[in-house]
Amino acid sequence: MSIVKDSVGVSIAVSGTGFTPSMVVKWNSLDLATTIYGLTSAVAVVPDSLLTSVGVGVVSVSNSNGVSNSIGITVVESMSTELAPVLYVAAGLLGAMAFILGFGLRL
Repeated sequence: MSIVKDSVGVSIAVSGTGFTPSMVVKWNSLDLATTIYGLTSAVAVVPDSLLTSVGVGVVSVSNSNGVSNSIGITVVESMSTELAPVLYVAAGLLGAMAFILGFGLRL
């Protein structure tokens, strides 16, 4: 999956089980601002400053039960201008699933 470099307003929605009030989504081990919606879902915002160069962002979920497995999201220089929405789903450890919805994403 890819995100274009310098993208603005990228969010990651996470759904699963075993979430705790201290649950946080991480990007390359950095805590993201995470809003928790009950015991099974949350949304985290990827700061624009983390998308200023090409590379791979490693996304995981951390809570009092441990850290989930991770998924890599590639930050690319550019891609087609197609604006079709894309939904990416990845099953994780601890029963967590990541749902990433955006425009101009490439799997």
